[in-house]
Amino acid sequence: MQIVKIKNKYMFESKKGEREHYYLKYYDRKTKETRLIEMTHLYEIPSEKRIKKKKKFLMEAKFKDLYLPSGINNSYYTTDILGDKLPYKSKIYKTIGTIPRKTAQRIIVFANKKRR
Repeated sequence: MQIVKIKNKYMFESKKGEREHYYLKYYDRKTKETRLIEMTHLYEIPSEKRIKKKKKFLMEAKFKDLYLPSGINNSYYTTDILGDKLPYKSKIYKTIGTIPRKTAQRIIVFANKKRR
């Protein structure tokens, strides 16, 4: 599993298309598709994120490649804004780092609880 940065314009409609979001990228062998799990920064936790965390829609994690704690949503993306399947290797991804296998398995189980 890798930590990647992707510009907003590839994932959803945004007025600020050049801004980037962090995602966790992995390949699911059962479904044979690339999945992206959305992340958020938790440097200051607003009430909406606190509620999501309490209701188990958001998991807190700390990664060595990121200087801030991160929140991991319990859902994933398999397509881009145009509805095309996400490629595993592409120029749209900027790899930030990798995650240990044990931590990755825990995150995958959490992300598969609810599907968008």
